Amino acid sequence: MDIKEIRRRNLEALVRKEGSLRACADKASMSQSQLSQVRTGYRNMGHSLARRLENAFGLPKYKMDQPFAFESAGHQIAESRTHYGDTNVEPANNNVGVRKAPVVSYVEAGLWGPAVDIHPVGCADEMELAPVGASDESFWMRVKGDSMTNPDPSGLSVPAGFLIHVEPNQAWGITDLVVAKLDDSEEATFKMLVEDAGQKYLKPLNPTYPMIKINGNCRIIGKVTEIKRKL
Repeated sequence: MDIKEIRRRNLEALVRKEGSLRACADKASMSQSQLSQVRTGYRNMGHSLARRLENAFGLPKYKMDQPFAFESAGHQIAESRTHYGDTNVEPANNNVGVRKAPVVSYVEAGLWGPAVDIHPVGCADEMELAPVGASDESFWMRVKGDSMTNPDPSGLSVPAGFLIHVEPNQAWGITDLVVAKLDDSEEATFKMLVEDAGQKYLKPLNPTYPMIKINGNCRIIGKVTEIKRKL
């Protein structure tokens, strides 16, 4: 087992110990999406991040580099299998089951629009069944606007009023549908993440709308893993 896999497994143990990926990210004062990408194997944990986690959790130096470092404390480390392919839906974790996720606010399918409670905690007025394997931090949002309405009937289209399931604990990549939020406000948008000549953009499915350049003023807070129409 190489050092990257050892660190990933030890991170999984920390997540189980703390109860959620969000709790781990908060304790380490880092973004949940960054830690999620390491957890799923989308990115590797480097030396500096390993030392940062050890410091945040009060662990001895190089504890994250020791194979099965937390098993003696009763924290079982499970294999996580992530598959990256054509699909925009993949398992969020290994806890397969059925649960309901809150429907929170709206997300603008235009430029930027207000979206409160982007990271819901506790109950909501409306609940919907979550996809199988969804994490406890996942939630639904209702789409506003028509920038994700594709005029091509053969293409992917997400009209206003549709519900999108947002998974903060899942790695995202190019051509995924994502929800992004401005760093300095409560404004958010729903788009497809694309890349052109090394520059990332948020792309609408409706070609009459412009692409939004990602220039450091926003962060992706979740990957859209399911879309459904709710009348």
